[in-house]
Amino acid sequence: MKNITLIMSFLILSQLMNAQYSFSGKVTDKNNQQLAGVQIILSKNDSLFAVSLTNERGQFSIGNLPKAEYSLQILYPGFTPIEEQRDIFKNINAEFVLVEEMDIELDDVIITADPTNLVRRTATGEIFYLSESAKNSGDPYRALREIPRLNVNESLQTVSMIDGGKLLVLIDGKIINTGITPIDPKDIESVEVIDVVSARYMRMGVKNILNIKLKPKREPYQFFQTATRHDVPLRYSMGVVYFEVGNPKYSLYGRGALDRTVKDDSEFSTWQKDIDYFKESAGDSQTNNKVSIGELLFKWSVTENDYIAAHVYGKWNDKNTKTWGEGIFDRDQKENFSLTSADNNVADIKTASLYYKHDFTPEKTLEATLAYNKNSDNNKGERSETYPHDLYNNLFEYRSDRSSANLNIDYSWQWNKVNSLNIGSATNYINDNINKISDNVPVFHHKAWNEYLYATFSSKAGNLLYMVSAGLESIMLKAGESSNQYVRPRASLSGTYRINSNNSTRFSYTLTNQTPNVGQLNPYNTSTDPLVIIKGNPKLLPEQTHKIEASYTLNTKGFYFTPSITYNLSNDIIEPFGYKENHY
Repeated sequence: MKNITLIMSFLILSQLMNAQYSFSGKVTDKNNQQLAGVQIILSKNDSLFAVSLTNERGQFSIGNLPKAEYSLQILYPGFTPIEEQRDIFKNINAEFVLVEEMDIELDDVIITADPTNLVRRTATGEIFYLSESAKNSGDPYRALREIPRLNVNESLQTVSMIDGGKLLVLIDGKIINTGITPIDPKDIESVEVIDVVSARYMRMGVKNILNIKLKPKREPYQFFQTATRHDVPLRYSMGVVYFEVGNPKYSLYGRGALDRTVKDDSEFSTWQKDIDYFKESAGDSQTNNKVSIGELLFKWSVTENDYIAAHVYGKWNDKNTKTWGEGIFDRDQKENFSLTSADNNVADIKTASLYYKHDFTPEKTLEATLAYNKNSDNNKGERSETYPHDLYNNLFEYRSDRSSANLNIDYSWQWNKVNSLNIGSATNYINDNINKISDNVPVFHHKAWNEYLYATFSSKAGNLLYMVSAGLESIMLKAGESSNQYVRPRASLSGTYRINSNNSTRFSYTLTNQTPNVGQLNPYNTSTDPLVIIKGNPKLLPEQTHKIEASYTLNTKGFYFTPSITYNLSNDIIEPFGYKENHY
């Protein structure tokens, strides 16, 4: 009797474990109209498991489904797809409502509607769409060559403006990203080139932005690339490895690179002239250099509304340079001399940052970035000049260290389809120490606290698109024994007027203030030449530049033409100033 009971229990358990369930339901639109021919797709472990179509009453039914979690897709032309996870552990009957897709024009102007030549003119730049051939090229740099505003070098994997200007690369509007290299061109939805940057980026010295918008990842993916280059005969060699693995929720990107320059020979010729002497020299130099880079970026979509990215980066550089040559020194009489120098520079950069983005709604977004940076630079060497009756020999060693931290908070809001507001703050602290170890001089301390507040508004009125942006930076600075405090504004405004579908004009104004770097503030001599003293001025103020630009754009049938006129006016320009003091 016990054996029969055990057998029956086993049979019942087997039936439960192998139970088959049904998934059925009905699909309508928002007006409760039944939709026929809607595709119902169930996938399991990224493989297609079952497919069904709704009948004329909008009904469907899929049977014989084992207990499992399935990926559900509901597709119908002209309607927004439904995608969700379904845990099927019993018979399920559900109702679904599909919403018609909407094609809405927001804050841009469509210049041409040809899909292969589509360009949208915004208040601050243009949005380009790649052709199918570019998307199928397999190389993101080759694909970006199609954008007329860009200068792309495929072999070096670099992108700049056509005029040579540097670009800040954003991916989906995010400043912390994996760059261009891992991108599959098929995943590129649009490419935006921004000429008039908002106050958010002006403080960073950014003049142009390249924003690449990608299609959402729907499946697990992986990327691996390695490259190497070696000169023959051996002079320069490099090797780099990129990888990225992930799925729609997590991803990890990494990069490792090593560059080496061996016996890089060059020639030099210099001269110095003052009212009572003339010095001229020529010779050869040889450089050996090693650079290594390591980088990791982890991205995590915590929920549909929360995104986190953690980034670490390190760079190490070891450079040795030797110089030798002959020269003539003419003061009261001409003297021949020989010169030699040896210089060793060891530097490293270590950074870590954490990025967080929260979407309150699709129109309201909060972003925050916390970063820390630690740099060090050790430079030491020897310079000798041998005269018939004299010898000059200078041993020098500098040790520089920088620690910096910054916190950026940014909030953006869009409403009524055409209006957008962006406000935020950037807090930055810098602590520099420059120690001339070889001489008995004080350590140069440089500390700066920057607080930057900004706001940007953009909208449209008829055929006019416009943007107004302003920022105010408060700087508290201590350079050596000198202290300084000042407040400096930054601003930009731009207006783009659509003449017709192929022609548009733009006028823009930008006000920037660029603070001096630490080398320009250092009051101690950094020269290794016995006749020259090089030092900075700790009381320097920022450079101010006003830029006015007007442009016209014609885009039709693949032809893109943009002439422009630019006027720059600069105040408080920081420039080298030479004078003679005690025969120097």
